[in-house]
Amino acid sequence: MSPKFIERIKKYCDINGGPATFIQAAVPEIVRQTQEVFFRKTINILKQTSDICYQKLEDIEGITCPTKPKGAMAFMVKVNISRMKDISDDIDFCFKLAKEESVIILPG
Repeated sequence: MSPKFIERIKKYCDINGGPATFIQAAVPEIVRQTQEVFFRKTINILKQTSDICYQKLEDIEGITCPTKPKGAMAFMVKVNISRMKDISDDIDFCFKLAKEESVIILPG
């Protein structure tokens, strides 16, 4: 793994450090006061977007998604490098996807 890639992962972790403690303390009360319809709508939207993403991935030659996510909005995909032009490995794929399409992914 390249040192530059490791440095970028470290920077990402610095930005995305997790929720603040005072927010965590407020969550139980926020959940209690939130109407059930909000949760149903949110789950429905997440399921729809997950389904769309999965369907779009199925259409991309050289990428497969062996298991459709059931409880998270995260996908683990398999990239068939031999089917891709000018891609040397999964890290190269991640960098080029970010540069060309502004889609940030992490290699598995």
